[in-house]
Amino acid sequence: SIFEDKKGQLWFCTYKGLSRYDGSKFFNYNQEKGGLSNKTVRAICEDKQGNLWFGTNLGVDKYDGKFFTNYNQSHGLINNTVMSIVEDHSGNIWIGSDGGVSKFDGKTFTNITSEQGLLNNKVLAILEDKYHNLWFATGEGLSRYSHGKFISFTTAQGLSNNKTLAI
Repeated sequence: SIFEDKKGQLWFCTYKGLSRYDGSKFFNYNQEKGGLSNKTVRAICEDKQGNLWFGTNLGVDKYDGKFFTNYNQSHGLINNTVMSIVEDHSGNIWIGSDGGVSKFDGKTFTNITSEQGLLNNKVLAILEDKYHNLWFATGEGLSRYSHGKFISFTTAQGLSNNKTLAI
């Protein structure tokens, strides 16, 4: 992932940490230097308060500009291998992982899996559309979440391939 934050800085996810480019030089963050929980970083999201959220192999790290706070399965996250993160219009953080989706309201996690209607538990990407529907790209197609219900889209509904990688 590549992400531009509200300050115009560029962030780059890598398999050996995180890099931030301020326009003139790079700053690197990893487990030893910078406070990341894990060296593999796959996803970035900035919330309305300006906190940055990073998806790693050991959960999700929230960065307030000074310190990293890790949330993982011991805090209620459904799976530690985080693939995608998005903030919805209400300020909830949605986290896609290898084990389903977690919604974080700032205090508690609510977990959603195929048992609740998600098409597949490997969630590679998440998007909230202008109607506040949440879309989840999975290894078996797309799931749209609206008003507490899922609708699935696969090749049977016209999708070119069920393995959706991005939205």
